[in-house]
Amino acid sequence: MDYLLFIQLSIIAGIAASFVRYNTAILTVPILILIWHIEPIAAICAGLITDFFYLLYIVYPKIRKKTIDYKLSIKLLLLAIPAAVFGAWVACKIPGNYLLILLITGLVIIAFTYLYILERETIEQLDQKIVHKYGATLYETQITKADGYYYRYSASNLTKSRLLFMLGGLSTGMLTLFLGKYGKHLLLRHSEVPSEVSAATATFIQLIVTLIASAMCVFMFYNGESTMNPDIWIIILYAAPGAILGAYLSSLIPSENFVIYTNRTMPAILVILAILLLGKFMAA
Repeated sequence: MDYLLFIQLSIIAGIAASFVRYNTAILTVPILILIWHIEPIAAICAGLITDFFYLLYIVYPKIRKKTIDYKLSIKLLLLAIPAAVFGAWVACKIPGNYLLILLITGLVIIAFTYLYILERETIEQLDQKIVHKYGATLYETQITKADGYYYRYSASNLTKSRLLFMLGGLSTGMLTLFLGKYGKHLLLRHSEVPSEVSAATATFIQLIVTLIASAMCVFMFYNGESTMNPDIWIIILYAAPGAILGAYLSSLIPSENFVIYTNRTMPAILVILAILLLGKFMAA
């Protein structure tokens, strides 16, 4: 295995993930399966662990800015964590071919989530609606940022958000796939949470869910309930720093036009990867 090539691909995945506000595994897992012929469960485990370090790097600035709603996170994690544990358990138990089919389906679904990305103007309109709706007395939650700016709102329609995040936890545990970019503004769409808080909280939830799913995957491996190529730990050793470096490099690139470009091209890339994986499945 050419580890130097893989760390280069991890850097590219980190840059792409930072711009599309998603995760690196969406690219690295298919690459591991297609190019290095790693079994799906091993590729998914590597993707989960790599993503944890990538998300930790992404979440840290949000913690410092104090834009995460921790109380809301706990409410949503109550269903998302058990779903992630169950998803990781299922992924370790089912045959690799079935897991590959699920991964192909997941990639296509994530590609379609890009059709539901909110435009900047729509996001600003929804934020303004929240500001006008919740005045000095109507709000239930106030998030005060490190710079002193505050958001006031009342999270509503949490039943739908809980179910969607539970689905995200399940898909993370099984396939390393959260809710796509749709998840970043899910709370803004359905629960009237300001966009900055919504994105930060969703990313924090994704970090915790990824950590739990990674731990479950490693636990299953060390208990002998799942077999993985020993090279997978070397891959993780190379991939995690590569993904973090990619996320850092993305901050040095003028982002607005690049974000638009990646948002337009990513669905096509995901569909191509799904087709290639389907070809591998049919050839097996």
